[in-house]
Amino acid sequence: MKTILKLAAGLIVGMAILIGGVVGLTQDEVTCGGTTMSAGDLCEETSRSGKTTMSDYEDQRSDGQTGKWIAVGLGSLIIVVFGLGVIGTLTTDRQSRSQRTPR
Repeated sequence: MKTILKLAAGLIVGMAILIGGVVGLTQDEVTCGGTTMSAGDLCEETSRSGKTTMSDYEDQRSDGQTGKWIAVGLGSLIIVVFGLGVIGTLTTDRQSRSQRTPR
């Protein structure tokens, strides 16, 4: 039973990631550090190491879309893996119950 609960938790995590990616893909807002950008804006980001990078509106939009598609793919993969785990566990439990002899 604990195995099924762990697998179900994995399915829920996968669904949350998938839904987050899909919802993100439906939103057109492009941001830079939490600030909404519009066409023609530049985004300046500085990493912890002090390296500064500049990107324009289209670059930011493209990067955001890529991350959202990765979330959709990752969420889908997690759902398939954990779903197969649930099916395998249920099938194994059912087979082992049918092979037991009544006392």
